[in-house]
Amino acid sequence: MIILRATKVDAQLRGFADELAAASGLTVAYLIDERGGTVETDRPKIRLTQELCESIGLFCPGDFAWRCGDYGFYLARRQFPEASFYWQIEFDVRFRGPGLAAFFAACARDQADLLAADFGIAKRDWWWRMFAQARDVVPYRAFFPVTRLSAHAVDNLLAKRVAHSRQWLRRNHWPNDEAFVATTLAADGRLDVRDLKEVWPNLYDAATFTFTQPIKGEDLEIMPINERLIMYHPVLFGQDFADKLARLKIQVAVESILLRVRRKVYSKIARLRRW
Repeated sequence: MIILRATKVDAQLRGFADELAAASGLTVAYLIDERGGTVETDRPKIRLTQELCESIGLFCPGDFAWRCGDYGFYLARRQFPEASFYWQIEFDVRFRGPGLAAFFAACARDQADLLAADFGIAKRDWWWRMFAQARDVVPYRAFFPVTRLSAHAVDNLLAKRVAHSRQWLRRNHWPNDEAFVATTLAADGRLDVRDLKEVWPNLYDAATFTFTQPIKGEDLEIMPINERLIMYHPVLFGQDFADKLARLKIQVAVESILLRVRRKVYSKIARLRRW
């Protein structure tokens, strides 16, 4: 199945959901943040609330709905237990060019437990690396806007998150979805984990699939169609695009200052804890 992660459902998201359903032949369900109230949808809905997450043993920091994108997989697993693989795709992803159906078909033939962008060992300058440090693991990273997990991987990750939820040290340095999922599955040693490019080469690059370079949706829609399938993120429309630019300016400035301080503190804490 495909989980489409969003906070609201509008005409653009409905069109994207239709495109994904037609290309993949899979059930598409919205993962909706309903901490602020009920959101009406035209497709099956997975509700994201603090109460639901805590009911399955998950620790919920104040920013969990943003930081912990993996929680959507666990809620989907409870609601749709028959699925063998779960895609999670964020609302601000878009695919352009021929071959989207062929891409999903190629992934369906691949039995990897994790398919994600930018999967690999986390370098020291990656912000979330320090949250995944422990004396018995190598921190890994991934980029989460388009991620597929096997049912077995989801079950393993939930068990680890619940175990971490009981640990004071871990709760106070709670890893985000990308660091947690990549590090946990890579450390397992029994699971098949890989980058999306191993299934579909040239699917994305540093210019099309990023965190810091928003793409204006209105401009993307009128661009000539690519000769190959390309995955874009973040694609935003109207005021959402302007708001993203403003937030990024603040975030980059703050993180550049905090990174140096936190790296020293977290490296010492890492020696005290196991993954």
